[in-house]
Amino acid sequence: MQMRVTKIIILIISILFPLIVTTFIAFYSYGAVGGWEKNQDRFIEYYFNSKYSTEEQIERSVRFSAAKFQKNVNNVTFRDPDTKDALQLNNGTLNLANAFSVESYAIMNEIDESKTIQYTFFIYDIAYGTTEDPIVKPADLYIVSVQGVGTEADLHLRSALDSLSDSLKDSGSTGAATPSSARSGYYPIYDNNADDPENADKAHYVYTITPNNTYMFTHIDDNGVEKEISSMPFLSTREATFAIVQKTGLDEDPIKVWTIGTLTNIKSSTTANNSLNFNTLPNLSEGYKSDLKAAGYLKFVWPTLLWQSAIALVITAGLSYLFYNIWTIEDEETKKLKPTNVKKVKK
Repeated sequence: MQMRVTKIIILIISILFPLIVTTFIAFYSYGAVGGWEKNQDRFIEYYFNSKYSTEEQIERSVRFSAAKFQKNVNNVTFRDPDTKDALQLNNGTLNLANAFSVESYAIMNEIDESKTIQYTFFIYDIAYGTTEDPIVKPADLYIVSVQGVGTEADLHLRSALDSLSDSLKDSGSTGAATPSSARSGYYPIYDNNADDPENADKAHYVYTITPNNTYMFTHIDDNGVEKEISSMPFLSTREATFAIVQKTGLDEDPIKVWTIGTLTNIKSSTTANNSLNFNTLPNLSEGYKSDLKAAGYLKFVWPTLLWQSAIALVITAGLSYLFYNIWTIEDEETKKLKPTNVKKVKK
């Protein structure tokens, strides 16, 4: 009876061993246990791969980190700074010939129940020019924003640009917002269509720019009255007029205005029960909130998880089978060698 129980226990162990090891390998491959992040790193590299078009990279980056977003903000317009004519958008994107493209996003981020909103312009397809004849230098771009739209706002913007020019001539610096290279964590977004003849073999990045700071400038009205006016971050007003400009380094014309734009019906709240609420924007898309599973990690890792688990199952099952058979053979040999009771014959 005891041998029968032992045999059953050995059989159960032989069956459970490969199942337990295979399950552990599956979780280990997924990254849920063991601290192994190799497959997760592979997924991140796949998700943010530069093989995607620049526009796709931008959207994938925004979707990964955002809770919700609106691509190509509905209420943004651009115009030529000289002719004042409206500039046509290509599927919501501004394409400035021989300069750069601008794509706008309204983004709501959510981290630990804390929600924030940002309006961001992505700048790409940058024409760098040459050393002798430069065209666009991302580090020298600025965005200047004032409150309101219409004639008065345009006059305020003109004063703000004059102040910007004076600041650049006098000190070489200003309070206006400048671009930064667009990143998703440690992964930059690549500008695949950048035009940089002298550095064609180097990586070029997409840049983001948004007016999120405040600085003062002087406005003189038609009556010659001076008035101190503040620049206006988008989220501090319902509508804004802005300009994207570039520092030239010239004394006569310190800045070049690439375009002037307006943004209306700005959503600055995530809780207000009115039209300020971000959730009232049309055509909102859901983001992944930096959740790997939501971004498709399981689908990506599933083939790897399958073959690694299959190998683990085959190896452990083979070892279990070998162990069980060896134990069974030894048990049978032991039985054969065990002495039998011999009856004594009475004389």
